[in-house]
Amino acid sequence: MSSKAYRSGAGGAGGRSRAAGTAGGALNTARQLGTALGIAVLGAVFHAGLRSGLGEGGRDLAGPLASGGAGQLLAGAPAGAARETLTGLVDAAFASGLRETFLASAAMGLAGALAVFLLLRGGAPAAAARIPRARTKSAADAASASPARN
Repeated sequence: MSSKAYRSGAGGAGGRSRAAGTAGGALNTARQLGTALGIAVLGAVFHAGLRSGLGEGGRDLAGPLASGGAGQLLAGAPAGAARETLTGLVDAAFASGLRETFLASAAMGLAGALAVFLLLRGGAPAAAARIPRARTKSAADAASASPARN
């Protein structure tokens, strides 16, 4: 794309389209980084909650359970009371992991909302004042500018 076409793009005249492109790229990068970090942090919180739900005797089961091995673990358990006990332990561990994960995600959401509130408080009107507004003609202006037809 030539520089003339770039400057006269849909983003507006001059450098506004370049700034919009930069802002869009920064937004997408921040979104992807936040997603990756959020998944990593919440995965670690889930694993820790899973381990705490298993108790001292079942901590070695946390790895296989967190990586999707619950079905194999339960299928390999002997039938009867032992399988029922293991099923209850697995259910309690997953409930513990999910509870910890939901609490952590709620805390992160509240922290994000607080950060937005504090960072954007009072800043939006000043930023909006710097954006030039397009002039529009009112119906009276348009009627007075056009020649009268008889």
